[in-house]
Amino acid sequence: MKIGPKLILYIVAAGALLLGAASLVMFSLANAPEWLMAINTSVTHPTQPDYQAADKALAALVKNGRVDYQAAKNNADLKQALDQLAHTAPDKFAKPLDVLCYWINAKSLITIKTIADKYPIRNNSAKPLGRDLNGTRYVVGGKAMSAQDIWLTKIKPYLMSPEKALINDPRAIMLVNSGAMGDPPVLDHCVTAKIYSKDLAANTFLYVRDKNNVNETDDGSYMSISPYFQWNSDIIERHFSDAFQFVLYYQDLESKNYSGTMPFYTFNKDFDWRLNDINTTENQ
Repeated sequence: MKIGPKLILYIVAAGALLLGAASLVMFSLANAPEWLMAINTSVTHPTQPDYQAADKALAALVKNGRVDYQAAKNNADLKQALDQLAHTAPDKFAKPLDVLCYWINAKSLITIKTIADKYPIRNNSAKPLGRDLNGTRYVVGGKAMSAQDIWLTKIKPYLMSPEKALINDPRAIMLVNSGAMGDPPVLDHCVTAKIYSKDLAANTFLYVRDKNNVNETDDGSYMSISPYFQWNSDIIERHFSDAFQFVLYYQDLESKNYSGTMPFYTFNKDFDWRLNDINTTENQ
C-alpha cells in the first residue's frame, strides 16, 4: 500500500495524541494520592488564622534563619500544623493581609517538610531540590499544592496585583525561602497581619546588610548584589526603577559616605546554594 502525505500526517497526529494522553495519565497517576486526599479533605473557613502548632514547630526547628531538617523529619508540631493547613482555607479571613500571610506561612511549612523528607541532601545543595519543591504536593486548604504552586499562584499574584496596593509591598520577597543559604532567613514564627510590617523590616534589614547578599567597596563606588534580587525584579520594579534602587532604599543611606556619584553595581555571579541547614558550615 502506498503511503501518501495525508496518511503520514494522520499517523504523526495520532502518535502525538497518544503521547499526550500517555503523559497525562502518567501525571495523573503520579499525583493521584494528593488529589484524592484533597477531594476527601473536609475544609473549614474561619474568619481568622490559628497558628499555634505552626508557631511551636517553627520555634523548635528554626535557629538564626536556618532549619534543623533532621529534627523536622519527626516533629509532631510540624505534622499537626500541616494537618491543620490541609483542613483550613483562608478565603473567609477578615483581613486580606492575613490571607497573604497564610500563603507565606504555608509555603514556609511545606518547604521545610519537603526538604526534611529528602534529608540528608546530597552535596548539601538546595539547587537540585527545585524539582521536589515544584512537584511534591500537600493538601492546603483542601487543594493539592506544592511549595512552588503556592508561590506562583498565591503569593506572587498578590505582590503583582495593582488591586492589592495596600499589601503588595515588594519586601514580601524577603519572607519567602526555598531552602538555600542565599535565600532570605527563615522566620522562627508565623507571619500575621499584626506583625507583618515588623517582619518585613527585620528580614529585609538582615538580608541587605549581609555581605553575602550585598557587597560594596568602602567608598561606596561599587556594589554587587545577590541574583535573588534579579530573580524577583518583576516584583521589585513595580515600586522601584530597578533592584539596585530597592537595595539602596532599604539600607541606612545616612551612614554611608558616598563620593557624590551613584555607585556602579552588578549582580553577583554566584548564588549560595548551600542548604540552609543548622549544620551547614562555612567550608561546605
